[in-house]
Amino acid sequence: MTRTTLTSVALLACLAASCATQPAAMGLTIYSDANDGFLEVRDILPPAGEWPQVHPETFGTYNANVGEWFGQGLTAIVLPFQIPNLGAVSNPFTDANLGVMVHEVGTGPTTTDIDLYAVRTDPNPAILTDDYYNGSAPDPTPGVALIQEGFLNASSPVGFVGAPNNFTDAAGDAALLTYLNNAYDGGSGAGDYVFLRLSYGADDFATVWDAYKVTMREAGQQGEWPVLTLGIVAIPGDTDGNGLVEYPQDFDPILNNWRETNDTFGMTLARTDGDLNVDGVINVSDFREWKDAYLAAGGSPEQVLAAFASLGVPEPTSAALAALVLTAVAGAGRRRA
Repeated sequence: MTRTTLTSVALLACLAASCATQPAAMGLTIYSDANDGFLEVRDILPPAGEWPQVHPETFGTYNANVGEWFGQGLTAIVLPFQIPNLGAVSNPFTDANLGVMVHEVGTGPTTTDIDLYAVRTDPNPAILTDDYYNGSAPDPTPGVALIQEGFLNASSPVGFVGAPNNFTDAAGDAALLTYLNNAYDGGSGAGDYVFLRLSYGADDFATVWDAYKVTMREAGQQGEWPVLTLGIVAIPGDTDGNGLVEYPQDFDPILNNWRETNDTFGMTLARTDGDLNVDGVINVSDFREWKDAYLAAGGSPEQVLAAFASLGVPEPTSAALAALVLTAVAGAGRRRA
């Protein structure tokens, strides 16, 4: 038997095998939705009954304000973030952090602390007037969670630095993580939006322009937008980290980087590059993990065959390959049953 045939048989045996893989930690970056903006109450016309007003757009180039703005006006920033779909799992997030870029402060003595709240979740990303709050922490509204008191303060970094410069601290991370895992609710909350609010105590600011300016989704570059950074437990076979095992989305990185190693790739390979078992080489073991997970999720055996063929691995016969794949399908079916 030739070396090529021996190699093919070994690879096909790996293709048919089903091996457990250790979940790995992955990072997920989510930017605020384009509906982010601020809510405003002013002590001027129109009549008080028409306040607060929602400003989903930004004024000028960059600004949304939290603080005293436009004379005697009180503002709160609201940031909607879409909850990713990571499948029907409990507590999919392992850590959470919010970052914003404060690029300017007002002309007044900006010494007031800004508190961070999780206000609600909703399938619609639109800000509501009910999201407004102007009072001391904690907000007593049912369902509203205080994430971090004093998220912004007189010592907060300020400047056009091209990236967020203010982040939740360890306690804020923990509170945000708990809220997001509860909001995910085993998958029923996937795709909904979580609304985070920056607000402060009543009458805390001077009655001049005394506010923190935060770069929003409509302004600046993507790297400057408000951002949630989430740690998740990687799902076997899922290279793009969206919680689903798909073809060709999760197979393409394996195909594009087939037989790459850390050395040839020029950097350490990641799951997003197709190195699902993170062993420094993209080979049939990574294909097998994707194949097993894809078939277990009800994927098409024909697509698995086509995917394997596209890798250019020598095979003894197409019939042998089909038989081995179908054996794997039968095994996946028994595991699901």
